[in-house]
Amino acid sequence: MLKRTLVAAAVAALSTPVFASPPAAVVGSRTISMADLEKSVKAKLIEIDNSRYEALSEGLDTLINEELIAQEAKARGVTPADLR
Repeated sequence: MLKRTLVAAAVAALSTPVFASPPAAVVGSRTISMADLEKSVKAKLIEIDNSRYEALSEGLDTLINEELIAQEAKARGVTPADLR
């Protein structure tokens, strides 16, 4: 559910019109705005956001599991390795 919310927020953020978008590049007489650039790579940016979310989620799960093991080991008077 949180993943869908994150994806929806990313899509909404990228879909929101940007006023007076700063230039990303100038090619001859044409200015390519940051809004144009972000629109052209929107799918890739969403993939990156999803990958970041997944990495953070997995990392948090690992840290929580390690802490739970450490606390249980302490309560039992053993080392975390003894519980694995």
